[in-house]
Amino acid sequence: RTAGAPGAPATVIPGTSGPASTPMAGEFAAPIENASVTEGMLVAQEVDAGTVQSRKMLDQIGQMVDSDSEVVSALIDQWLQRQDQVRDEMN
Repeated sequence: RTAGAPGAPATVIPGTSGPASTPMAGEFAAPIENASVTEGMLVAQEVDAGTVQSRKMLDQIGQMVDSDSEVVSALIDQWLQRQDQVRDEMN
C-alpha cells in the first residue's frame, strides 16, 4: 500500500498491498490501531546532570566488566589512589 500527498513520491507501507486511498475533505480515515488502557500512572524523577553522568559511567563500567575485568580492576585501583591523594592534600 502506498500513501502520500498527490504529486509526492509514493511511500510503501509495510504489510499492505494495493493502492492507497486518501480521504477527501469531510471524510475520516479509520484508526490504524486502538491504544490499550494502562493501569496506574508513570512516575518521573528529576535528575541532575551529575546523576545522569554517573549512571552512564556505571553502565560503561558494567559493560567493561563483562569484556575485560582486569581493565576495570586497574581503573578502580587508580580511582582509589587518586582519592587517597586528594584526602592527603586536604589534611
